[in-house]
Amino acid sequence: NMIYQQQKLKVKIYTLNECIYCFLAKKLLKENNIKYEEVKLEQSINLLNEMKSKYKYGSVPFIFIDDKFIGGYIQLKNALNKKY
Repeated sequence: NMIYQQQKLKVKIYTLNECIYCFLAKKLLKENNIKYEEVKLEQSINLLNEMKSKYKYGSVPFIFIDDKFIGGYIQLKNALNKKY
């Protein structure tokens, strides 16, 4: 059952307000009935910079599926296409 599988995914997305790819990623998750936890980075520029260097990834959103960093919007789109 596709929807059941999707709801079991644990998704966490780190975002900034003025970010079109953050908006698109959240929209894609909603369209696929996938619940997610959002962490807004406006208040945590230090965390943003730490994540950029830790994951060698230069921009938001930072998306994690089942605690594994997958990348941003494009990687999310690709992961969903493969899984479903």
